[in-house]
Amino acid sequence: MDAIASGPIPWALDGTDPMSGGAEHPFAIMGKYFYGYLADRRANPRDDILTECAHAKYNDGTTPEIYDLVQLGMFMFGAGQDTSAKLLGNSMKYLVEDQELQSRLRAEPKLIGAFLEEVLRIEGSTNDPNELIIGRKKVVEHVGFGRGKHVCAGAPLARVEVRVIMEKFLSMTSKIALDLEKHPNGVADLNYEPSFIIRGLERMHIKLSPADDFVAPGKRPAAAAATL
Repeated sequence: MDAIASGPIPWALDGTDPMSGGAEHPFAIMGKYFYGYLADRRANPRDDILTECAHAKYNDGTTPEIYDLVQLGMFMFGAGQDTSAKLLGNSMKYLVEDQELQSRLRAEPKLIGAFLEEVLRIEGSTNDPNELIIGRKKVVEHVGFGRGKHVCAGAPLARVEVRVIMEKFLSMTSKIALDLEKHPNGVADLNYEPSFIIRGLERMHIKLSPADDFVAPGKRPAAAAATL
């Protein structure tokens, strides 16, 4: 933790300190939440991961300072939240660019998992690929989540949460397209965030066409409403 805390700012290409916002900075606000969570788990243990973290011991049997655990909790939260969001955005880029692929995944939802593995491989930190192929053999052996002792601890959760979101997007729509009013040159207008460690789009505006059987939450299907 000391090495991480004393190291240079890895993600700020402009040299600015993301913590310079003081008490109002999101990291500072998040730290207060995690401090409260961990202090509560030490006083009132539960059957959850935060409790395990709060009561963890070093190899020599000593108890970590709660501030170190706050930093660890913030790191894990931030690493999982932003990277999953970027995976979703990167996946959407391929769907809006290839409507045939989008239709195939909509017709065969079981392929969504393999699609996401390919996006992880092709948009990962090691740029050895140049083509997205659904059904690639041994695709799960890619290094998008790292390998060995450096493997991402949240990889199983990331795979599930983004797959479920993508399944919902495809099942509730008939078409997902790029908003050409915002991006007149198509995907050529999409830019990636200026970061050394995060591979994700800065922004992408899309248009969603609802599926024929889509029913907005809280509303009855048209056929059911007509019979009342």
